[in-house]
Amino acid sequence: GAGAVPGAWPGLASIQDPRRAGSGHVCGGALVSPAWVLTAARCFRHARNVSAWRVVLGAWDLSDPGPEAQVRQVRQVRQHRALGVALLQLQRPAECSDFVQLGCVAQQRPRPRGLAPCYIGGWG
Repeated sequence: GAGAVPGAWPGLASIQDPRRAGSGHVCGGALVSPAWVLTAARCFRHARNVSAWRVVLGAWDLSDPGPEAQVRQVRQVRQHRALGVALLQLQRPAECSDFVQLGCVAQQRPRPRGLAPCYIGGWG
């Protein structure tokens, strides 16, 4: 992978447990609406007290999120274990800006022939 510049991945979220060492980062996610973040269900396999967790949006360095970052508490988690995904509802909706935007979600359509570009963002 390669480092990103501030604002390059405005839909990327850091899901954090404040009881964990360092930034508390547990998993990455994508902001799919102002009040919902999509992530992996495995992130909550052993989770306790998820309402104390937070979601950091608009950051590019978790050790120094910067003034553009928005922090939201988690209201609820809805898991779909068969699909392996979870949705986090935020206590307060995110405010879209140059650094916080909805993540791209592919439309369902037939697969193109050959290889197509694919980008994956995460916290490494």
